[in-house]
Order: sequence, then C-alpha cells, then structure tokens
Amino acid sequence: MVPRDRKQKEARFGLRGGLVSWGSHICCLYESPAQRDEILLGFFAEGARNGDLLAYAAADSTWRDLPSLLAESEPKPAHLLRRDPRELSCVDGFPPSWIAPRPDKGPSQGELIEEGRHVRSAVDMSWLAESGVGAGALAAAEIDLDCAVRERPWIALCFYDVGLFSNSNVVLILKTHPFVVGRGGLMPNSFYEGMLQLHGRFGKAARGGAASLPAGEPHADAWSFGA
Repeated sequence: MVPRDRKQKEARFGLRGGLVSWGSHICCLYESPAQRDEILLGFFAEGARNGDLLAYAAADSTWRDLPSLLAESEPKPAHLLRRDPRELSCVDGFPPSWIAPRPDKGPSQGELIEEGRHVRSAVDMSWLAESGVGAGALAAAEIDLDCAVRERPWIALCFYDVGLFSNSNVVLILKTHPFVVGRGGLMPNSFYEGMLQLHGRFGKAARGGAASLPAGEPHADAWSFGA
C-alpha cells in the first residue's frame, strides 16, 4: 500500500515523539534492549499504518524476532526488509541502491522501491564493535547518510548503546545527527554540527586525508568501547 498522500511532509514518529519531517536522520541513545525495542516497535508501527517500506539491520541475533512481533500488530507491515548494517549505515559511501539507485550500477532485480513510497530504516549500531570500521569512517558515513536522507522521503533511525560506546565517541555520534531520541522523546539535537563544518572536520580524516580533529576528539582511526 502506497501512502495516500505522496507529498506529505511530516509523519508520526512513534511511541516517543510527535511529528517528524520526512528526510530526518535521528540518533537514539539507549540503555537497555527493552528501551531500544520499545522505540523501534513504535517507530515501525506508525510506518505500517502509513504503508511505509520498513528496513532494519543489526548484529548477530538482534531483532531476529522482529517480523513475528510486527506480525502481531495491526495493521501488519506490507514491506519489511532485513538488510546488511553496512548498507543501511552508508559505510561504503552510498545509500542503498533500492532507495537511491547509483547511475554506475543498476539495482538488483526487484529491489527498486515503488515510486513515491516512503522509507523508514533502523540500524542497531552495536555491529561496529567487531566491524573494524574506524570512528572517523563512521562519522563520514553518518554524514553521507544525513545527506542522502534529507533529499528523500526517508526517516533513518540509528540506535547506539550508551553502555557499549565510550563517552568521547557518543559525543562524536551526536555531532552527526540533527535529531535525537532521549528520555524526553524526539527533539532537535543541540550537539549537531552543520554539514559544511562536519565535512571539513571529518571528511578528509576519515578517508585518509590530512584534516585534523579538535583536541579531545578520537582520531579518525580510533574507535573505543566502554567509558
């Protein structure tokens, strides 16, 4: 089912938060799997009501039971995809081809989303713990994702376990997301830095250039876990 109003500018976020604009890139810092899943289920339940395409990614067995949980809700989601976390996180520098087809590579058969369909994606970023992806590379990927999302009818939700990531990395994460979900619900993120500033501070360093990072921020190749 395609949304009735393809030109809608806002959607209901879900359990915690009111309206959110399409083209939003959101960070959720969670303290327990139960808190994470409560927010995710509310986010996807609203998407199912709207006829959105729902895509999720996580490490190992995380959210393995998500399809069965959503199947118990009404209405049931029309389209639910489990994807590779690197793909939904834009770690390779490109958004998923089924959301934004690349001119140099045709999409795989059947992967193009129907024209006009809205997309909600959710990634549990705990997969980074064993990925070998550096902090600077992740910051660059979040910048790429931010750019891709704001140009499309897409809401991207990135979940970060505050018990897994160090304090300095949490600050770095917050700088790359315009919105954040906290105990007070969905709100603008006061730590977010503008796109031009982010590109200047993280882009070159993450991709092997000579850009320097401010004192106290992790080096582009460093990624620490735990406080």
